[in-house]
This record gives sequence, structure tokens and C-alpha cells, in this order.
Amino acid sequence: MFQLYGAVVYGLGVVLACGLIPEWGRWYSASLAYRRQVEALMRGSLSLSSDPADLGMDLAWAQGGVHQVWGLGVPLWRLPFEAAARLVSDRPFPDMLAFVVALAVAAGLLFGALEEAWRCGMAEEGGASAAKNRRSWVYVLWLIGAGLVCLFLPPFLTLLQSRFAVYEEAVAYEYVYGIGLIAGLIRMAGRPTRRRFGLLCLAAGFGGLIRPTLVLHGFGVVAAGLTVSRYPRREAGRRWVRMAVLGAALFCVGNGMLYVTNLARFGSGFEFGHRLNVRPQGGTVYATRFDDPYADEPLLSAARELFGLLFLTHDFNVPHFYQQRLFPGQSETVRWREVYLTTYDLSYAGWLAAGWLVALGAGWRWLAAGVQAKRGDCEPPSWVRMVAVLGWYSMSTSVLLAGFYLRNCVVSSRYSLDFMPCFAAGMLAAWTAWMLWWRKRGAGGGGMAVSLLVLLIWLHSEIGRGRAAYGSPDIVSWSQVARRMTWKPAKVCIPSGGAYESCTDPQATGISANGTGWLSPGGDVGPCVILFVEDPELLELDVALGPGANVEEGPVAWRAKVGLEFLERERMERTPEGWRLVFAGPHQKQYQRGLQPVFLATVPKEQLAEPHSPWRLLRVRWRYETPSTPRQAR
Repeated sequence: MFQLYGAVVYGLGVVLACGLIPEWGRWYSASLAYRRQVEALMRGSLSLSSDPADLGMDLAWAQGGVHQVWGLGVPLWRLPFEAAARLVSDRPFPDMLAFVVALAVAAGLLFGALEEAWRCGMAEEGGASAAKNRRSWVYVLWLIGAGLVCLFLPPFLTLLQSRFAVYEEAVAYEYVYGIGLIAGLIRMAGRPTRRRFGLLCLAAGFGGLIRPTLVLHGFGVVAAGLTVSRYPRREAGRRWVRMAVLGAALFCVGNGMLYVTNLARFGSGFEFGHRLNVRPQGGTVYATRFDDPYADEPLLSAARELFGLLFLTHDFNVPHFYQQRLFPGQSETVRWREVYLTTYDLSYAGWLAAGWLVALGAGWRWLAAGVQAKRGDCEPPSWVRMVAVLGWYSMSTSVLLAGFYLRNCVVSSRYSLDFMPCFAAGMLAAWTAWMLWWRKRGAGGGGMAVSLLVLLIWLHSEIGRGRAAYGSPDIVSWSQVARRMTWKPAKVCIPSGGAYESCTDPQATGISANGTGWLSPGGDVGPCVILFVEDPELLELDVALGPGANVEEGPVAWRAKVGLEFLERERMERTPEGWRLVFAGPHQKQYQRGLQPVFLATVPKEQLAEPHSPWRLLRVRWRYETPSTPRQAR
């Protein structure tokens, strides 16, 4: 019962302290992506809308519908609360109360796992009752510190005190889910069973529905869980193989659901919508659709930048996302970088180094115990298993995430926070090993008490330095949400002739994102242009050089995509005004009919950060013949 009350108090207390419920009735997020997805799921649909006029910032048009790109995990979590609320009220369930429940569940799982670890350690100690009671104080102090490290991680609290739009909310749920995975690993280390391993792998597989990077955390969890096995001399190899097959199968259940829903939403099981969403920043659209210079960054230079981004950032760069010399180790290569949150500093690097070193040491002891087990029934203590498993998960997942972000075309402070679960696990491994060190030197209560005091001082200092560039949480009342949810955009009408004669034509279609990057009636364009066409048969572009521009080789840098498919350039010819580029129509049937997004690259990748292209776009045509009758408005 204490665990239940403690978990509820933690969840509600953190949300109130961080300003996520500023007053009674204001407990809905101002970002409507998750809200609209819940409404869609209630209708039995994956798409937010079938009307392209509903397309907004960072949403994607794919498979004949509008989709959000932040995963289905959070909406699926909210769905049962929403359904229950609809039965008793005309108002939906508060978004922030659903987050309170998620926090409480994660905290409850962690409390239960830590208590079990404590009891397992006490049971293994045995010995005289007086000595056992003295050691119990060491364990109690360890338990308090372990809870503080995981539940009050300073970057997590800073995230909760930021604007808390859908971008931050997705990362917050990622960490909450990560706490649950850490709790599963602790239980697995204390009493490894096939059932526990299976449940852990099943849970790890569903993480990708919340945020794609949780798939990498899932790999780390499964790999760490596989290392935990008992030591009967015979059958050990066979048991490990059977557990590996079982874990892989259960891990694939959730990832299979992720693949299927991605396929249904975006036309590819490996697409999460980030190569289809629309946004005004032409450089990021270019980099995610085509290519970018940072993809060729030398490994050592990329590693220096990633380390600097994680541990050495002090200043924010909003809105100058291509600013140079922002933090130590930053490469001079063009890359979109958004630093707007306080994340980690070098003290975290020290924590992690300690945690990983003691995990390697615990692994060595584990191997030594395995050698002894061949001559008797010996098994490493649960504390050793816990340190090893948490450290191995932390190391393996950190390596996977680092490999993903080493050359990612865009980075942001919230991407750094994808490391929070594995960093917390590494810190918990270090804290546990520190407790074991004191325990071996007598009771150790005094040393652990001082250590806990130092931990509290460190947490207070780190939490106090937390800052966010975009302000405090944007939390609103239901009346404000309802007004935005009932707004009806204009009807969409694509030109019946299958052509845009200037930038005013796409702007008049009723699709807010149509014509992004086509800057003026004179034809000025940015590095990337977003257009929407209907039933494309080809793509013909009339382009000309801007005033004072000189590109001797012609518009060879121009490229085109429809959805996820690159279009093949058939010819490039001179015209009285400049050049005409003709691209073949899409080969994939899913892009041949209906409304389709077109992405144009107008410059080489080295110039993607430039505000303007040297070229002008004069005309766009996507059909061979003009229909004899005008097309009806949608």
C-alpha cells in the first residue's frame, strides 16, 4: 500500500511542481496532435483527417490522409481513459492526468523492483541479526538514492518545465517507459525467470510506438536480459538459445505492430513520417528528403560533436539553427542544430564512466562465478547481477543511440534526452556499486548517509540550473481546446489544368503547406520546395537563374520526389527563359493517383542552409493533357 500511495504522490507532485497543471481545469495540452489522434482512434481510423486542408505544421499527408509523426503509443495510452470519460461526461479525459497516471505506474514499478532487490540482498546476507540490521540501513539509504536518481533526473524535470508541446511530451513518455524497463531489468537481475524475461522482451518491443528511439532501448534491454541466467552446469547453452528465441519472438510482437501501422499510415514499415511531414524550415526538409553534408562527416569529428552536444552545451541558439561555434567540439559542417534545453554536463559523464567500469568489473566477477559453477552450484549475488545488467544495458543502448545520432542530419536538445533511460541506468549501476563498496567496509551507514547528502546537493544544483528557451508549459482549458478542434479550414481545390503558373496558385489551393519554399511571384525559391499535385503523370519544371546568379552547368542540382519515391530526370533542355527539367512520373502505384506531396531540391546539399537558391521557379506541370472540364473542389 505504501508503494501505491508513494507512486500517486510522486506522479501528482511532479506534475504540479513542474506547472503541468497550473490551476483547476487547465490540464490539456495546447498541442493537439495527440488529442486529434485519440479522436481518430475513437472513430476507428489511423489518420487524423482525410481533408488535406487540415494539414498543419509537422503533420504529414500520406496514404490519402493527414497523419501525426509522434507515434501511436501515447494516444493508445490515453484511449481507455478517454473512452471511460465519454461514458460519464461530455468532456474528454485531461491530458495531464493521463500523464500523472503514467508517472505513478512507472514509479510504482520502480518502487516494487527496488524493494525486491533490497529483500534479495538482505536474504543473501544472512549472518547475525545485529549485523544484518546495521547493513539494512545501508540498503535503505541506497534505496532512497536509487529512487532519487531515476525519478528526479534533472534533465527530465527540466523537460517537464519547458513548453511541453508534443515534441517534449513524446520524450517525457519515452523516459517514463524507460523507467518501467529499468524496473524490469532490476527484477530480472534479482530473480531471473523465463516468465519475467518474456514479459520484459514483450514490453521492450512496444516501446517504438511511443518514440522510434525506444526500439534501440529495446535492443539493449533484450541483450542485457539475455545475460541473466542461472548456472545449472548442463543445459545452460540450450536454455540460453531457447530464451533468446523466446525473447526475439516476443520483442517482434510490438515491433511488428509498429511496422504494420507505419505501413498503413506512411506507405512503408520503416517510415515514421519524418520524411513526409511539412515544415517551413527548408534546410531540414531538404536534409530529411534528399541528403546532407553531415552524412559524410568523419567519424572522429562526429564523435567530438556528439560529446559536446551531450555534455558541453551552455548557450541556446534559437532561432539561429545553423549557428557555428555554439559548443566545444562542434563541427563546421552544415547541420541543423537546435539547442533550447539544459540537458547534461560533465558530471553525468563521470557518473556514466563509473557505472560502466563497475559493470565491466561485475561482469568479470560473473564470469568467475560461472567458472566456479562448473565445480559446484555457485551463482553471482543479486547485487552483482544488478550492477552488471544495468551497466550493460546502459552501455549497449548508449552505443546504439550514439551510432544513430553521430551523422543524423538534424539534432536537437530533446534528441539528447533520448539517452535519459540508459544514462539513468548507468548512474544507478554506479550508485549500487558505491553502496556495495561501503557495505564491505563494515556497516557503512555513515558513509552512505554522507553520500546521500552529496547526491541531494548535486540534484538540487542540477535541477536549479535547468533552463528552457521556449518558456513554461503551454497548458490550456478544455474550452480553448474545443475552439481549436472545431475550426473548419477552407475547401481544397487543385488546378484542373495540372499546372502551377506561379507561387500564388499553390497558395490558393486551401492547403496551408502548399508552395512552401516558393517565395515570391517572381519565382524566388528556397533550398527546398513543397508542392501538392493530383494524379501526377510527370513533373515538368521551368526554371531560370535569379538576378546576378551564375551557374555554368545549369540546374543539375535540381531533384524531385513524390512521397518517398525519387523521380528519374528524363531530360534537361534550354528554353528562352532558362531551362526546362522533365522528370518521369512515379512508378509506385500509391503515388500515381490522388493528392500527392512533391519535394523539390533546388541547390547542392552544401547550400541547404542558404535562405535562397540562385534559381527561380517559373512554372510546374504534372499532367500531359489538360482535362476538358474543371475539377470539382474537395
